[in-house]
Amino acid sequence: MSSILKIVIPRKMVSTNHLYGQARNGRRYIKEEGQLLILEIKEIMRGKKLDYDETLHFIKVEYYFYLSNFWTKKGLINKKAGDEDNYKKVLIDTITRCLGVDDSSVCDSATTKRYAEKDCTIVIISTHPLSALAPTISA
Repeated sequence: MSSILKIVIPRKMVSTNHLYGQARNGRRYIKEEGQLLILEIKEIMRGKKLDYDETLHFIKVEYYFYLSNFWTKKGLINKKAGDEDNYKKVLIDTITRCLGVDDSSVCDSATTKRYAEKDCTIVIISTHPLSALAPTISA
């Protein structure tokens, strides 16, 4: 039996490149903007649960990024709208941490980036039986 959880974040995601800084000693750190985003996601995740058992399930994640700055004035895809791959890392790390799930259990994912009048991020997480995965390869 599958479990589905839909998470709606009413904002544009921030690229991983903008969330992290590097100190003079070389250590990376999360900037204030990143800390605020993580707090916002945690608040949205409050009380949400996923019916998941690592001995029975794997996880599929669908990402939908709706961006108001998707198009340029010339009708081209705006390169400044962001790289969808860079949006996903802090998002899935925070969501799986809130759910008490190891993100290494994510075996399938799909991403859609489109225009919308208002920025919005939707993440759909679903569990699926391990038996749906290809059989393991023996040596």
